[in-house]
Amino acid sequence: METLPLSLEILAEHIKNKVKRCNPNTPKSNWGARLIKQNGGQDLIDDFMFSAVEIIELLFEYNNEKRDAGSASLTMASMSIGEMVLSGMGVEGDKKKKAYLIDQIRTGDLFVEALVKQGYVYLEPPVTFNTCYTIHADDKWTEIGRSLLEYDESKLWGTHKTPVTDGVLIKGEETKRSQETVWCRSAMKLMQVPWTINKPVYEALVASKDMFVSEEPIKVVDSYTKKLEQRRRSKCVEMHFDIIKTEVMARMEKFYVEVELDYRGRVYVKEPFSNFQGSDWSRGTMMFHEGKEMTPEGEYWLAVHTASCYNESYDIDELPDWTEADYHSHLKSEGLDSISVDKFTLDDRVRWFNENKDWICDAGRDKTIYPNCEKPISFLAACIEWHKLLDLGITVSHLPVSIDGSNNGWQHLGAMSKDTRTGKLVGLVAQEIQQDFYVTTAKQLMEIDDPKLN
Repeated sequence: METLPLSLEILAEHIKNKVKRCNPNTPKSNWGARLIKQNGGQDLIDDFMFSAVEIIELLFEYNNEKRDAGSASLTMASMSIGEMVLSGMGVEGDKKKKAYLIDQIRTGDLFVEALVKQGYVYLEPPVTFNTCYTIHADDKWTEIGRSLLEYDESKLWGTHKTPVTDGVLIKGEETKRSQETVWCRSAMKLMQVPWTINKPVYEALVASKDMFVSEEPIKVVDSYTKKLEQRRRSKCVEMHFDIIKTEVMARMEKFYVEVELDYRGRVYVKEPFSNFQGSDWSRGTMMFHEGKEMTPEGEYWLAVHTASCYNESYDIDELPDWTEADYHSHLKSEGLDSISVDKFTLDDRVRWFNENKDWICDAGRDKTIYPNCEKPISFLAACIEWHKLLDLGITVSHLPVSIDGSNNGWQHLGAMSKDTRTGKLVGLVAQEIQQDFYVTTAKQLMEIDDPKLN
């Protein structure tokens, strides 16, 4: 393996010293260090440390009602890192057995300890008896991102030069499946689609990355600014991982993306950063290796996609006169003050594109990024596609056009139950202007006469 960046080298050295000093015959020796020494993992510590940082950053990105960006459950982090290390050493065990889970946690703790000791993360104790310690990105966390200057194909997760043909893994199962169900076969097809990097978009992103992340710390004065600073630290490292991984992919003529499925058949890309399910700057740099001849139907959907990526918003009294649907009456009936273009009808989204076509092509020609639109990088990719089509006469397109669902969980429930009322709220029932499930739910909650909610 090539030389580690300085920050990761220091972290790996901390673990190497622990392992070197460990005596496996001493019961009080560090559990994780003992496992690494007993299983011959000393020469893999550099790789393990790199992957451990990736895992923690991935957990930092995932925020829910319990944790904000830039923080993660210590137990989840240690288990994930421990599983990666044990698997990397070829250690097999029953993941449902307590002994193996303890091995995972103790091994992962060794890597978290290195990050804490060197000041890259810090721990906060549980708030309640049934919660665990929380890891937070410390002010040195961004140094790891800045030090990620070199990367090679060996560190990509599930990105291959050839199609994946040995089956798809269902999370929680040990063996891969291939032909058992329709959704397994669909995943197999997906893993045989060749991708490539949209180099003009990638180059524009790298040149303008300061638009999206700031190296300037936010002064922490209260809990709100603390959350913002945590998020900033996490986003800085995420951006660096995205950039270095995309650079490696850009050197490949084409690549194939490995996916996994959960028990519901939901698809998860194995590569956690640069992938078509990721952030806007991640998915916006990817395109199909094999292009298709543009048709009038293709132009229609590219126009819809372009309008949705920019997603301009209009106040109720400033609605454009080129729209055909009656958004003014719709907004009044819903008690709303504004509407965004992605809530327009599909035809009106195409009209938005036609109204803005000239400067869109100019943006594609000049590689101009509009940071205030909803998806700046995906929008730039669409602009470049229009410039190639309308200005240069290039009629073969490689651009993925995403079609998003509307509250997918309730879409499935509404479809299974054939509930028309739910269907109207989630786009399953044809109507001129789509309704918003969240707005309807919020309005009904506000109407409930319950002292506990007031």
